[in-house]
Amino acid sequence: MISDRDLVSIHLKGSVTQGAPIFREIGERWLRTSAGRKGGWELIDVQSCICCGAPGWPNGRCGKHQDRNPCAVEGCTCTARANGHLSPDWHICSKHWRSYVPPRSPERQVIQRFFRVAKKMGFARNDRWPLALERRYARYCSGLVSRVRRQSTEGSLDQAKIEKMFGWDGE
Repeated sequence: MISDRDLVSIHLKGSVTQGAPIFREIGERWLRTSAGRKGGWELIDVQSCICCGAPGWPNGRCGKHQDRNPCAVEGCTCTARANGHLSPDWHICSKHWRSYVPPRSPERQVIQRFFRVAKKMGFARNDRWPLALERRYARYCSGLVSRVRRQSTEGSLDQAKIEKMFGWDGE
């Protein structure tokens, strides 16, 4: 997700209109000028798009990203179709999915197991699963997304480096 750009709008007190979004530093500098001090002007925070940082609507999306969800990894600009479920922290883009959840990893095996269980219960690919299975799947995916987000910012532990650092590699 892209960080907030700290956008504001200059607004005349008592008026229903407001100016175009500008950066906070520029607005504060204008308020310190003579025109800003004597007119009863104020700064109003403008919502920024969580996908690209552009001025957005109150739901946190700009016009271009109204139907898109951003990648959960901080700093990634990839988005995916929302399918009616807007969420800022649920989607993992394909690049991060391949790097943090590689093929034949235990995480992918667990996800495949959910689909095998649903298939054994007689559900087709596009059918709704029983509520208990859906909740277990959502809970697992939520934990997986938070683990990927944490691992992308903090990194992962390298056992070989740890053993070398403590001098255990020669044993």
